[in-house]
Amino acid sequence: MLEKIKSIFRNAIIQDTPITNPTFYCFFDELSKSYIAIPKEDINHREKQLLETFFILIEPSNHLLNHSAIEQQWYKFLTEGGDPPSTEGNRIRFIHFSIRDKSNRDNFKETLKSFFQDHMTIVWLRENSGVIIEKETEEILLPDDVLSLTEAVLSDFYFSVDFYLGRFYHVSTLLKDHFSREEQYFYLSRKILPQTHIFTFETAFPLTIVTMDGNELIPILRAEWEDLFQNDREQLETIKLYLENNLNTSLTAKKLFLHRNSLQYRIDKFVERSSIDIKEFKGAISVYFICIFAETVLSDR
Repeated sequence: MLEKIKSIFRNAIIQDTPITNPTFYCFFDELSKSYIAIPKEDINHREKQLLETFFILIEPSNHLLNHSAIEQQWYKFLTEGGDPPSTEGNRIRFIHFSIRDKSNRDNFKETLKSFFQDHMTIVWLRENSGVIIEKETEEILLPDDVLSLTEAVLSDFYFSVDFYLGRFYHVSTLLKDHFSREEQYFYLSRKILPQTHIFTFETAFPLTIVTMDGNELIPILRAEWEDLFQNDREQLETIKLYLENNLNTSLTAKKLFLHRNSLQYRIDKFVERSSIDIKEFKGAISVYFICIFAETVLSDR
């Protein structure tokens, strides 16, 4: 029967996976377990209704945009919960992305596949947005790499794309919370700075502080304090004093009665674990806000 369909609609595509191109109608044949996609311009309303009596019309779905098993696993974890896929012990980060027009999705998907490497998984969460899950390796993407991608997309396809480069996290029960918080930072940042296309925690967190009211902000500050310092008062004191001393390692070490190398080791471990460069102004100011909040919480105990 599928061959007869093909003979009538010569531009039809028959394959084992769904066609997500919005210019096609996609049908599922339960008998052959195949998908038939027909350009919308090639089929009239009555023909479409007739085909629906024989086949299942596949409505656009974010679930169907993720074809591989690992993509489906990540999609289910991020949207429904459950256990995240195995990452073989690697830390991972979420690189959130959003394109301005879902009609550009297929071009963008092909660009992502050619640009990103094997240790990355692309997961669509909505018709025009999703995340790239990147394992921590020696060849992680840098902001300049992502900037090159945004420029290539704009040059080749004439549309813009926004990114949020998340922090690296161990896969744990808290991973979904980390994802949700970053998604919130991304949304707020894009709303406040629509002309900016690449965001990080360092650029987004100050915007979050100045736009959220207290009831919304306190749970976020608490979550970040627990994540960055894990209730370690000594580490909190060290990083806060280092920032207050304008990143002067010698002066901070003297005030803490530490050897300078010992202090530098603590700072380097914090930067490595948090994925926040506190030697850069925006990273320093973001972490300092969290330190002040944590100190307030601890003083009330």
